[in-house]
Amino acid sequence: MATGNTGFNKGDADHDTIKDSYNKVNSGSDLKNKAEQTLGMASAYMAFQKFQGKGGSQNELVAMAMSQAQKMYASHSNNSGVNQQETLATAAQAAMKLFGSK
Repeated sequence: MATGNTGFNKGDADHDTIKDSYNKVNSGSDLKNKAEQTLGMASAYMAFQKFQGKGGSQNELVAMAMSQAQKMYASHSNNSGVNQQETLATAAQAAMKLFGSK
């Protein structure tokens, strides 16, 4: 699981924070600071948008978010020091939070 003490992993990230991460990633902003959380939350938000159109279980949303996180991690792999496991864990946690807010 993600181990950070700030942002999402501290428990203070909400739907808007997760959406802001999505917007940050898509605007091409610098991801060097807290890149794992930003990529993970953006991945979860992208999966949640697709999920809302088709529905399904929480497990399906988490799987979609983790799949998206792997893709985003690969496309942003030039960000040295980005931890893939942390990115995937954050995506899963954010997806669960989004599922609960639907």
